[in-house]
Amino acid sequence: MTENSSEKFLYSLSNYCALQGFFEDQFGLGLIARAVEEGRAVIKPMGIMIFNIGGRPGQGVCERLFLRRGFHISKLWQTKIMQAADTDISALVEIEQNSPHPFEFFMDLVGDQSVSARTAQAYMKSGGRVSHALSVYSCQLHKPIQVKKLFEILKDGFNEISSSLDLSFDNDSVAAEKMAFLVYLASFLKENKSNPCEPPFGCLNFRNLVAEFMKSYYNIPSTSDNVAVFPSRAVAIEISLRLFSPALAIVDEHLTRHLPKQWLTSSAIEGRADCDRAKDTVLVIEVPRQSDLLIELIRKLKPQVVVTGMAKFEAITSAALVNILSATRDVGS
Repeated sequence: MTENSSEKFLYSLSNYCALQGFFEDQFGLGLIARAVEEGRAVIKPMGIMIFNIGGRPGQGVCERLFLRRGFHISKLWQTKIMQAADTDISALVEIEQNSPHPFEFFMDLVGDQSVSARTAQAYMKSGGRVSHALSVYSCQLHKPIQVKKLFEILKDGFNEISSSLDLSFDNDSVAAEKMAFLVYLASFLKENKSNPCEPPFGCLNFRNLVAEFMKSYYNIPSTSDNVAVFPSRAVAIEISLRLFSPALAIVDEHLTRHLPKQWLTSSAIEGRADCDRAKDTVLVIEVPRQSDLLIELIRKLKPQVVVTGMAKFEAITSAALVNILSATRDVGS
């Protein structure tokens, strides 16, 4: 930009800037996002940054820009200003068509009811004037020492991880625990270029911790040999069923979503008598979580494997679990 730049050039520059490589680029907030990230690196632990932001992307998007980068925010002031009549908002309309996110415009300067960019465009073409919010935010690092340390670790070679992190937390106690873990994990990844190959059943140290927890809090005698680590509960169920390959398994209806579809087909039920199942196919019946209905199905269907959860009202005492175990013992599950 030169000192004698034309007024037209300066005006266009005030409305648009080059893409900054952030998620917020699509909302015209890429430059703000870059300023927040660069400010985070130099701000003092208890320092405060002040930003004024046009509210067309919507209050939620504007606030998450700060929250997901590890900041607490306070809205200091807000008003509405008229949208420049010669500004083309068709790009915002196109974004709305390709995503579930609506932009926020207003049909006057006093109302709180927003309209989408598409509605605002139609209104402007018909001679109407629309406005949008203008807000001033104060932002301060939530866990300053940990946040600064985390991004200091990630600044070299971990750009994708750094830009995709979401450090917004509803619960402050959860935030403290998760931030400490993220800092530890980032430090570990930076210091260890190659990770050791863990046993198939999962990290031995972690399994020991789980076993100790079960002994200390639930009085269940267990060792690391009794603990296996899976990526998710759904994976654990599927692998276990493939391993045991039962003729029939009944599974809690809340836990079948990620099982192979062919395991849940009615044709498999009809062909059960033939015992002619395709390789790697397990016949699975969805069952309710309510214990009395589950027990009735166990007694009637006589499955080899039962996978279930406990309804909250039944988990208060051990009676329901004892009855389920008794039913499975009776049928040999």
